[in-house]
Amino acid sequence: MGCSQEGIPSASRIDDFMDFWVEHIGYKRVQSFMKTLTNFGLSSHEYTLLPIHPYQWKSLQSTLTQQFNLGDFIILGYGNECMRASQSIRSTWSEKNKKSSWVKFSLNMSQTSSLRTMKPEGVLAAPALSKWLSQCILGDHYLHQEANMQILKRICWPLFTWP
Repeated sequence: MGCSQEGIPSASRIDDFMDFWVEHIGYKRVQSFMKTLTNFGLSSHEYTLLPIHPYQWKSLQSTLTQQFNLGDFIILGYGNECMRASQSIRSTWSEKNKKSSWVKFSLNMSQTSSLRTMKPEGVLAAPALSKWLSQCILGDHYLHQEANMQILKRICWPLFTWP
């Protein structure tokens, strides 16, 4: 989906979002999505890519009708990447590109005993917290060298908010 940059808090953006998507889904697919935006008379300066899980789409489609009508969201089509769900259900990874980032979705569903949502303040804090934890691990000889501890870093999280 294309998402208006106006609805995304600057704290949830990364410096070059297009480079992130090229690394994750490939140049050809990003160009295809950008061409669709151009066909609507829009640009990547106004919109960013926002992945949506089929479960999210099914549950949010009717809720987001007004945002689609206002042009906050644009349907760009399907990606060609085969994504696999991890055991947490919300996190997905690329079957083809093992080096690409994992994508984590807020599905607003119950699994086991907890509701799988993400609060905006947690979403915005996650990249900074991931960076700090990574630095702590790198600075600790035991964790870094002996235990070989690694974390899945949160690089960014597109968070759309509307009035």
